Amino acid sequence: MADAGDFIKKMREAQGIRPHRLAAGLCSRSSLKEIEENREECGLPLFRILLQRLGKCPDKLEYILSWKEYREERLRAQIAVSIFRGRAEWSERAVERYEKEAGEKGAVHRMYACRLRALAASRLRGDAAEAEEWLERALDTTFPCWRRADWTEYLISTAELENVLALVRMRRLQKKPADELLEQCGVYIEHRITDAEEHAKIYAKYAWLAAEKEADKGRTARAAGLCACAIEELRRNNIEYFMRPLLRTLLECFSEAHGTKIRAAEAAAGALTKERCRAYLEALEHLHRQFGKAWEPQSCLLWNCCRKAYYLESELFLAERLAGGMTQEETAEGIYRNAREIRKIERAKSSPAGIRFRQLLGKFGLSRGRRSGFVITNSFEVLELRQEIQGMVGRRRYGEIRQRLPELEQQLDMTVPENLRALKMLRNVIAREDGTRTLEELLSESRELLRQTYRVLPEEMEEMRQLRKAVRPGRGRPRKGMGVQEYGYRPPFQNETYLLNSIAILLKRLGRAEEAERLYGWLLGEFERSRVRPEYHYLAYTLLLGNQAALRCSAADGIRAVRYHLGCGKLGALANDYLTIACTLLDDGANRERCRRMIRECCCLFELSHNDTKWRITEEFYKKEFEGGFFF
Repeated sequence: MADAGDFIKKMREAQGIRPHRLAAGLCSRSSLKEIEENREECGLPLFRILLQRLGKCPDKLEYILSWKEYREERLRAQIAVSIFRGRAEWSERAVERYEKEAGEKGAVHRMYACRLRALAASRLRGDAAEAEEWLERALDTTFPCWRRADWTEYLISTAELENVLALVRMRRLQKKPADELLEQCGVYIEHRITDAEEHAKIYAKYAWLAAEKEADKGRTARAAGLCACAIEELRRNNIEYFMRPLLRTLLECFSEAHGTKIRAAEAAAGALTKERCRAYLEALEHLHRQFGKAWEPQSCLLWNCCRKAYYLESELFLAERLAGGMTQEETAEGIYRNAREIRKIERAKSSPAGIRFRQLLGKFGLSRGRRSGFVITNSFEVLELRQEIQGMVGRRRYGEIRQRLPELEQQLDMTVPENLRALKMLRNVIAREDGTRTLEELLSESRELLRQTYRVLPEEMEEMRQLRKAVRPGRGRPRKGMGVQEYGYRPPFQNETYLLNSIAILLKRLGRAEEAERLYGWLLGEFERSRVRPEYHYLAYTLLLGNQAALRCSAADGIRAVRYHLGCGKLGALANDYLTIACTLLDDGANRERCRRMIRECCCLFELSHNDTKWRITEEFYKKEFEGGFFF
C-alpha cells in the first residue's frame, strides 16, 4: 500500500538524489528519513513541495486529510481569493493569522505566508517594490541559494519557480534587470521538470515572460515560437488556465510582424495560425464573460489550475463503519483500548497516526494510504500511464487504449484487488464500445466490481438510515432536525467514480434512464453533503455533473459544470458541457443566432483540446443545422 514516504523514497532513489539535496531548505535530513520510512507524518504542503522538487505533479494523487489539514488548505485558498476580490481588510487579518501560525509549522508554511504577502502587495496596493521584497523572503526561506549563477546542483519545486517568475515580473515593472533569473528558470524547467502536466503549467508562465522579453527586443518569431510551444503543452494536458494570455501574446506577435517577420512568426507558430488563435481566444473570452467570475485571474503567476482530490478521514471512517454495520467498539478492537478514540476521529477532533490509520482502513477492506493514486502503486510513471489512458477514454481513442493496456497490466501489482478492478473496468469500456459483450453482462460485472469497496447505492440507503445516527463533526451537539438525511454514504474515490459513471451509461443504453438519472443525482448529493468543497473533487464531480446535464438535457446543470471547469482552469470536458448548454437552448427554441455562435465555439474548443472525434461530429452538426460550414 503506497503512502507518502513510499512515493518520495522510491523516486529519490531512482533519480540518484541524496537526502540532503531533497530536504535542503524544507526540513532536516533526519525528518526526511523519518518521513520516507513512514515513521513521521508528512504534512500536505511539505509533501507537495517534495514531489515537485522530484519533478512530479502532486495532483495525480488522492489525499485523505484530517479536518485540520483541510482547513489549512482552504484558508490559503480563501486568502488568495479574497485578495483577488479586493477584500483588503479581511485579507490582511487572515494573512496575519496565517503568518503567525506558519512560524510554528516549518519552512514551507513560512514560504506560503510570504507568498501571500507578495500577492496582497501586488494586487491590493499595486506596490511592486513591496511585492519584490516579500518574494525574496519567500525564496530565502526554502531556496536560499537562488541568487547564485548556477542552479544545476539544486532541486527546485514548481512553487519555488513560480516565486522566481513572479519576482522577475515585479522587477520588470520597476525597470530592474531580471533576464538572468528568467534564463535560469528556463534551463531548470527544461532539464528537471519531468512530469508532463507539471511542466506544462510552469512552462506556460515562463514562456509568457520570455516571449515578452523577446518581443521587446524585436525577435518576433522567437516570441511566437515560445507561445506556440506553451499553448500546445497546455492543450495536451487539458489545462485552460494561462491559455488566454499566451494566445493574446501570440496574436500580438502576428500583428506586430512585418514582411519576412510575418512568415517567420507563422512558421514558428506552426498550426496555430492567426485565424485559429483569434477563434480560440474569442471562444474562451466569451465563455468567461458568460460563466466565469469577474475576480478570477487570467495571468497571475502565483495562481494555478485546480485538480485536487481531497477526502476527510472523519467522513470516510464514519461512512465505512456504518456501511459495514460495525459499532465503535468493534472498530476500536485491536487498535485502541476503547471506543473513545473512534468517536473523536468521527467527530474530527483527533486524527489517527501512522500504523493506526492503516489498521483502520484495513478493517474496512480499503488498500489505501493518506496519499494514494487512482491505482495502488508507489511508481509515479504508472500513475502517469493510468491518467494518460483515462484521457484517451475521454477523447474516445479506443484503439490507443487497447495498445496501452498490456503495458499498464505489466507494471501494476495485479494481486491488489483495486488494481485488478481498474484494469477490468478499462477492458469493459472497450467491450461496451465494441459490442463484444452484452450490456447486461457488463452492468452485472460493474456492480460486482464496485461493491468491492463502495458498499451502498441509492436503493440501499433506506437500510443505511436505520443504522445511522446524527453524527456531526465538530464541537457541540447536533442541531435539532440534523438527522440521517444530512449524511448519506461518502463521496466515491476516483476509480469508484469511473465505475459508477460506467454503470449510469449502461443503464441509459439499456433504456433505464430514470435509474441513471437517480444515480447521478444521489452521487452528486454525496459530494455536496461532504464538508469538502466540490472543486476539490474536480475530476469526479464535474464528470458526473456534466453527464447528468447531458442525460437530463439541462442547461442549468451544464452551466454549473462549465463554471467548475473555468474556476478550476481545466479544458478537458469544457466543450462537452458547453455543447450541452447550446443544444438544450437550441431545442427550447431560444435565440438561434446565440446557439449558432455557441456551437461554433464548441467546435473551436474541441479542436483546442485535441478531441478530434467530437470536433468532427460537432462540425458536421453545425454544417447541417446552420446550412454552411466554417474554416480556419
